[in-house]
Amino acid sequence: MVKKHIGGRFVRSRANLKSEAKHQVWVDLKRIASLSVSWNNFGKKTRSSRQRTLLLKKSESLSRGKKCPSKKDWAGAIEELRQAGHALKYMLKRIGMAPSVFYYHRERLNQTDGYDSVRQRISSIYNESKGRYGYRRICSALRSEGIEINHKTALKLMHQLGISATRKKRHYRSYKGEVGRIAPNVIARDFKASAPNQKWATDVTQVCIQGVKTYLSPIMDMFNGEIIAYSISRSPNLQMAIDMLRVAFRNSQKLMG
Repeated sequence: MVKKHIGGRFVRSRANLKSEAKHQVWVDLKRIASLSVSWNNFGKKTRSSRQRTLLLKKSESLSRGKKCPSKKDWAGAIEELRQAGHALKYMLKRIGMAPSVFYYHRERLNQTDGYDSVRQRISSIYNESKGRYGYRRICSALRSEGIEINHKTALKLMHQLGISATRKKRHYRSYKGEVGRIAPNVIARDFKASAPNQKWATDVTQVCIQGVKTYLSPIMDMFNGEIIAYSISRSPNLQMAIDMLRVAFRNSQKLMG
């Protein structure tokens, strides 16, 4: 800050006062035009004015569906500051908006698009469905009531209202209850054997090899943990188990029981 020493005291120069006034305009403009979450980035310090300009262009280029300020929103904020006595030329230069664009949107600030009643009906249908209806079903419900509307218009109005269909998360459950015949529990959780080939155990394991699901089914002897036989298949089907048992019986010909 540049100060002048006048009459035994320091006084701020006129250039500094003008700069501080412009800065206050920019602060007020940000406060009034804070219409989306993306404005939180403006609170952080940027390294240069170029970064701030790029941030403005980024916010302006985003769609209205992402709740970012549109040119009409900018025009409303600028008009409010203009009524407060701030310079229009400086604000338009700061935002990067042409005067013709500002006056175009200013004339249409108080104009409605004619969908106020449709918005109210969309909100009612959405609340009646407990948030389960998307834009397609809401559009179908409106058409059944005699309201002719395009599905894209229904989607746009829902975005403006900030509503969307909520899906109930469904968890996958592979258990289907008791299917088929249940084999008797012969092992009774006794996994120890006193001799080879008394007790065999088997299981199916899924292995992903280069993005391909492969299933491995081995037979293990509970006496010493030896793998008697195994089979590999792309699908965990009955043929995989039959091939595994055939190899096991062929390798162990002298079996008792």
